[in-house]
Amino acid sequence: MGKDDNIEIQYRKKTKAEKANSSSTESRSAEDLRAQILQRYQRVIRIVSIFTIFLSIFIFLAIISYSPKDEFVFGLTLKDYFEALKGTGPALGKIKEISNWLGPVGALVSNFFINKTFGFFSITLPILLLLWSVKLLITQNFRGKLVNWTVYLLLFSLFFTSLLGAVNLWLNLNIPYYWVGLIGTYLATMTSNFIGLVGAFIFYLFALSVTLIFAFDISVEKYSKSLFQKVISTFKSPKPDVEYKSIPTIDKNVDKGEQLEESKIEPRTADDIDTARILLENFDKARDEKENKDFEPIESDKREESFNDFEDENFVRNNEESKPTEIPRTTTDYIPPSERKLTVVVEETETPESNGETSNKTQAFSPISTLALDEKIRYIPPPIDLLIDDESKFQINEEELKLNARLLQEKLETFKIYIENLTVTPGPVVTLYEFVPAPGIKLSRIQSLADDIALGLKAKGIRIIAPVPGKGTVGIEIPNRKPLVVRFGNCLKNARVNPNYRLPIILGKTISGEVFVEDLARMPHLLIAGATGSGKSVGINTIIASMIYKMHPKNLKFVIIDPKKVELTHYQQLLYHYLAVSPEIDDAIITEPSDAVLVLKALVAEMESRYDILHSVQQKNIVEYNKKVQDGLFKNDPEFVHRQMPYIVTIIDELADLMLTTGKEIEALIIRLAQLARAVGIHLVVATQRPSVDIITGLIKANFPARIAYLVASKVDSRTIIDTIGAEQLLGNGDMLFLPNGSPHPIRIQNAFLSTEEIERICEFIGNQKGFSKPYYLPSVEDNKDSREDFDRSGFDTLFVEAARLIVRYQQASASMLQRRLKIGYNRAGRIMDELERVGIVGPLDGSKGRSIKISSEEELEKFLREKGIL
Repeated sequence: MGKDDNIEIQYRKKTKAEKANSSSTESRSAEDLRAQILQRYQRVIRIVSIFTIFLSIFIFLAIISYSPKDEFVFGLTLKDYFEALKGTGPALGKIKEISNWLGPVGALVSNFFINKTFGFFSITLPILLLLWSVKLLITQNFRGKLVNWTVYLLLFSLFFTSLLGAVNLWLNLNIPYYWVGLIGTYLATMTSNFIGLVGAFIFYLFALSVTLIFAFDISVEKYSKSLFQKVISTFKSPKPDVEYKSIPTIDKNVDKGEQLEESKIEPRTADDIDTARILLENFDKARDEKENKDFEPIESDKREESFNDFEDENFVRNNEESKPTEIPRTTTDYIPPSERKLTVVVEETETPESNGETSNKTQAFSPISTLALDEKIRYIPPPIDLLIDDESKFQINEEELKLNARLLQEKLETFKIYIENLTVTPGPVVTLYEFVPAPGIKLSRIQSLADDIALGLKAKGIRIIAPVPGKGTVGIEIPNRKPLVVRFGNCLKNARVNPNYRLPIILGKTISGEVFVEDLARMPHLLIAGATGSGKSVGINTIIASMIYKMHPKNLKFVIIDPKKVELTHYQQLLYHYLAVSPEIDDAIITEPSDAVLVLKALVAEMESRYDILHSVQQKNIVEYNKKVQDGLFKNDPEFVHRQMPYIVTIIDELADLMLTTGKEIEALIIRLAQLARAVGIHLVVATQRPSVDIITGLIKANFPARIAYLVASKVDSRTIIDTIGAEQLLGNGDMLFLPNGSPHPIRIQNAFLSTEEIERICEFIGNQKGFSKPYYLPSVEDNKDSREDFDRSGFDTLFVEAARLIVRYQQASASMLQRRLKIGYNRAGRIMDELERVGIVGPLDGSKGRSIKISSEEELEKFLREKGIL
């Protein structure tokens, strides 16, 4: 306890701007609820809107065709109407005399609205009903200026009819009842009983005036001042000594308190006029100089857009203002740790809900609106309540901060590195401790102490950032003793997304607890590496789920390659919604290496086809093309119809297995797609558990500038994937380092966790909906797997049949075996093996496993060769 008494905890409070921003998302839950209700009852809302449109037109026609002579319809009974329907009875003649355009029903409706409400001013009611119905049908939004105008029109009708009623009672003008209505007559009578006839007139005149002032935003002060000046000028007519022309005012857009009123300068002579002009010019010049001194120009650093382009400017500025002041340099005299006082400054980081402004720069990561969907597919995006959101509230543990600060101070002082002030950024999984070392301390000394500091803190592993980019401090990331689970549902609810992002993906939360969102289209491809169990498959699931929650099936397709055969099988339910498949492959999820090669060839063909389309209309990328297709700027030919191109995201869960089984062929296809496909909307997400140089080659790294490193085994693997060390010190379970495109410094992020049950619920919710009539088919490409049924029967080697018999007899398919048995050269043996593969007797080369033999006996071989016409 004595040592901890020398540690002082200080909290840096949020600024007013940050506190104001923290309330910006309080109404988001209501917005999400409203969006879900509108999506669920969209058809009912449309039917009700159309019904009320026709109802408002009916009421409008009934009111404008009102006649006082039709009031006798109130005296008719149901018996009279039934007799009239039969064509008999005395009421038949009366009904035929009704002058209302809509017959007796219209007469009843018009009599009710005119005599029982606002008189003829009740015409505003069907007009408002019509406007609201159209607004509900088109926008499904109950906000806007129409709300204000509805209130103003109702108040105007109420006060104006009441005013007419008060005037009628006061002056006995015998105004017809249908001009005032029941409501106006009742309010005028009731008010006059309390404050008299004159008082009622004044009251309703005042209420009507106030309504008009607020409705048309009339400046009472402006008109009162103008009227007052006119009255004063009437009684006061100054006679100047000489005639002069008024000096034109010079508008400098200054504050009202600094403006000079023209009436304060009254020049009497020509000299006074010149003097006044000089004074005005000197005053403006002095004011401009003052403004220039007060507001010095700040040169902005023009950089390319990075991952935080959409963050709130106030938030960034407040962070800069809240940076810790320069820490005093310590002297070289040694002071025992028990006598030194350590100040720990805890930065109270922003909550994810207050990440910045949302009006222009960001928008909530909420499901898309069904109003924008294609009517051919009634797609409802999965609701957020399918996800688990049980993340505990993050609380700062002061005891843990004090203990880590003291141990860190003591451990550094044993190596003659003294610190007094620590700036701490607590997070859900890792806490960042920053300090400025004493003069003369080399950063390499601090970096070499990683294992010693981890031993002293009894931590699983620490990561030293020396220096922290842009701060001039040394950072040490220490894991929390009780880390929180970062749920994907919580991240999805609190994420802020730049509306310009085309393929937004949620990666997780940073050290400060903010939800990190990046655009896959800007990366434009993503390479993921990490040891087994480090969280790669969960990260891929969060990437897929992020785009599913944001994008409609017509705008996004996935090609999923899963050599493990068990990790991504849930997504086969999305075949008719989100998946793109090759017509030569029966499986929706690619699991075989040979099928992976085939589907990548189909993607290359799709890429080339898209480039041909863009070239024909002289467009550079998919964004410009889709926008002009949507605007209808392209003319369709009889042979080709321009349609919007969906984005295609290719997911490869294990690159190492494909590289070992298919060799250089799949590497060439991946490199070709990575080099060219981004402009036509095809993007790659490639993961591997072997970040070695034979898997992640130089060409692959060069074309995947954005990379993610989970926990790896060694520093060499860390350098291979992110070009720096640090990934070997991660904690696992989704702890990762993300290297953005164009950035030399990785960002530490805790990957959002998405359980298997949540994935199943999402896929089941989408799969139960009616999707497209057929999947999105990629172009057909020729492949050896179809050559069994279609090949040239001539041109085979003379030893082809004998070689086939040898391979089936010994169940061994290799060129070296044919060399020994047939006593031929290697080149000829290799050609025979290719012929056997083309016919379908043996399979393709499968790395170190060799070729598979598809025929088990010689009898079956003889039958097969006869069917093919070879024997």
